[in-house]
Amino acid sequence: FLLHLLGQGLVDAIETIRQENNRIDSPLYGLIDMDSFSVSGYSMGGGASHNAAMIDNSLKALISLNPTVIFEDCELCPAEEHDGVTYCICLVPEFVNHSVPSLIFAGEVEVDELTAYEGMLGQDIYANMPESTDKILFEGSGEGHGFAAYPYDEVSEYALNWLKYQVLDDSAACEFLLEYPSLASEYLTNIECAEYLDGDINGDELVNVQDIILAVNSILSNEYNVNADLNLD
Repeated sequence: FLLHLLGQGLVDAIETIRQENNRIDSPLYGLIDMDSFSVSGYSMGGGASHNAAMIDNSLKALISLNPTVIFEDCELCPAEEHDGVTYCICLVPEFVNHSVPSLIFAGEVEVDELTAYEGMLGQDIYANMPESTDKILFEGSGEGHGFAAYPYDEVSEYALNWLKYQVLDDSAACEFLLEYPSLASEYLTNIECAEYLDGDINGDELVNVQDIILAVNSILSNEYNVNADLNLD
């Protein structure tokens, strides 16, 4: 129940931003890309980001930093009794059956710190997610629950490239994400990068005058097109 409330809170925050984009007196009026929302969170907030994805599958991407989850469902989870109270807590595929591309950071020895969450950490979330959903598991070598609490170095690099790939459709970012991080004890993914021809702005597998026209139009309209930015500046 708590996880659902946290996930709904993320979705509600996005709705508030959407309303501010449409409110004439708002400093954000007309400035928000309404089709490019992503969510993220650490620990229980990281787990809640998956709940938000279950509520709103229009999200472009999700980044969960050392996520933990607590799903209680006596129809899907076995019942256990503690101090006279019956609990039905587990993680099964039905609880993370969403299509939002997900980057998950976890610690190799995290379960040693959070023994009560065994079977409900980042590695388990990745394993239970659909294979049809783009996903990455970045497990920090020798790291615990604080591995991605304050993103830096490769954690921040992979997070930023995940957003570039999923939100901006940056092909170079996709290639970066296929590289095995030096900080990882395990790095799993099911993403596949499309073959890309430099200068092929319209994606027709040809570089010709049509691509030049699209590049010029982008410059004249002051619009950024990642496929036209050949020098990545």
